[in-house]
Amino acid sequence: MEDNTSSRKKIKQYFTSDAWTALSEYEKRRYENVQRNYEFLKASGITPKMPEFMMTKYNNFNLKGQIKANSSMPKGLNVDIAFTITEESTTAKKETSAMISLSNVSPKVFAQKLILSAQNALNILEGMIANKEVPLMDSVHEDGAVPKRRYPKRSIEKKCYTEEDMSSEDESLRE
Repeated sequence: MEDNTSSRKKIKQYFTSDAWTALSEYEKRRYENVQRNYEFLKASGITPKMPEFMMTKYNNFNLKGQIKANSSMPKGLNVDIAFTITEESTTAKKETSAMISLSNVSPKVFAQKLILSAQNALNILEGMIANKEVPLMDSVHEDGAVPKRRYPKRSIEKKCYTEEDMSSEDESLRE
């Protein structure tokens, strides 16, 4: 029974008191199992995705730390960038959120890092395009020649075979 109460205390820390009382016994048990499975996978060396209910505490602690950091930091320094991507389909709605911590990074340094990463990506793309020796535009040729057709037999005229009366020619040859 002690194990059950200790696991409940571990899970209770991720919820507010109002949210915890609103949960049914089934949901509490489910969250216990999810946390136990997460810890087991983590202990076995697999890096699983953190369950969503555990992320709420993580985000709340970060927000509290940022408020304290904002008061002591000079203006012009970014603390974090948070964004949420929502993908909706007819069957499900998927929401992905991420937080990038940029404590003690000035906007100028961040912009320089961003530009460097973009330039690296462009250089990689240029290298990929250079390796492919395919002309970008088929209609433009340097020597002005007509471009080679993809299906050359399409330009051959169709022949129509019909039967003709050749008896007259045979008679003329006999004479």
